[in-house]
Amino acid sequence: MHEISLKTERKTQLIEITDLVRDALGGTNGASAALVYVPHTTAGVAITERIDPEHVIRTIDYAHPVFTEDGVRAQARHAEINGVNRTRFAGAYWGWGFHEDGVVSGLQAVAGMRATAAPEPVAA
Repeated sequence: MHEISLKTERKTQLIEITDLVRDALGGTNGASAALVYVPHTTAGVAITERIDPEHVIRTIDYAHPVFTEDGVRAQARHAEINGVNRTRFAGAYWGWGFHEDGVVSGLQAVAGMRATAAPEPVAA
């Protein structure tokens, strides 16, 4: 196993590690994959460059939500459709489009279901 250790010098810093990872994989150990462990919750890893097209199995285009005036107006009307016909809507699109917004939205949907659920029958 080959380990690459890095230290940051500033609170916000971008460190390019592509060549370090390539060198680690290009050795005689036969590795064809790498595990990049980042213990900080404020760190992120983007693996997007220099991919050999011969090794691409499938390409999928993803996009973050695009916020428009129409979308913001639709978000404001969430209460008009949520809970109608026992249907709750949850998704990151009800917030800013982040994963956490999806979780918050899901919790709100569950809270709404619990609030409108029929009371449990009392045993005699």
